[in-house]
Amino acid sequence: MATSSSVRGFTFGIEMEIYLKPKTSTVKSRLESQGWTSGTPLTPKERNKNRVAMLNTVAFTLVKDAALTAIVPDPELENAYTEWQIKGDSSLVEEPESEYYGVEMISPIMSATEPQWIAHLDIMFLALAGAFHLHVNPACSTHIHMQPVGGWKVADVRSLFKATAVFDDAITKIMPAPRKQTPWARSSFREITAFDPKDPKQVSLKPKLSKVEQDLLAFQVLQVETDVEAIARSFR
Repeated sequence: MATSSSVRGFTFGIEMEIYLKPKTSTVKSRLESQGWTSGTPLTPKERNKNRVAMLNTVAFTLVKDAALTAIVPDPELENAYTEWQIKGDSSLVEEPESEYYGVEMISPIMSATEPQWIAHLDIMFLALAGAFHLHVNPACSTHIHMQPVGGWKVADVRSLFKATAVFDDAITKIMPAPRKQTPWARSSFREITAFDPKDPKQVSLKPKLSKVEQDLLAFQVLQVETDVEAIARSFR
């Protein structure tokens, strides 16, 4: 059994998708300084320009109003995730007549063992809600990336594979109904051999992926037929 001294802490980061519309005159002025065009309908060129202005203004608002560090990242540069990143996402489809613009917000890496992250997120949301109208719909999602302090070890990954195998059915069933059939929510065991025959890298990997699938499914069946104590031992 793990003790408190042997359990490693972990770091995490949040990715949040949301639709924003300017609320205050201050924010509207900031947007206009970035070339914002008010009203609808807008041409595709005008919407694209507004989208860029929105991203820049969200980042500036977090810096100016919340004293946080925030940038609109350059996709060509490697990112260390030391500040908030404000960007768009292709999954955030915008209605042509809407004044809302889709924004993805990616947090800096935070430590789960240091309670400052709670205040950090509170400050961010207060600044965001004070400056913009917020809207979400089924296209929006929030998810969390995490890793142990010091990175993943082979034993960690092995245990995760085992846990995924044992609880595959349960994990699949708790997915929200609208997302059950998306590539990101379907069972990994059912999708692991799906590949593009035109991709040489994937073609060369198919035999290995098939072997992985067979091994994991065999493990899954084994664990279902094994008592709880045996399952616990397999995770050690």
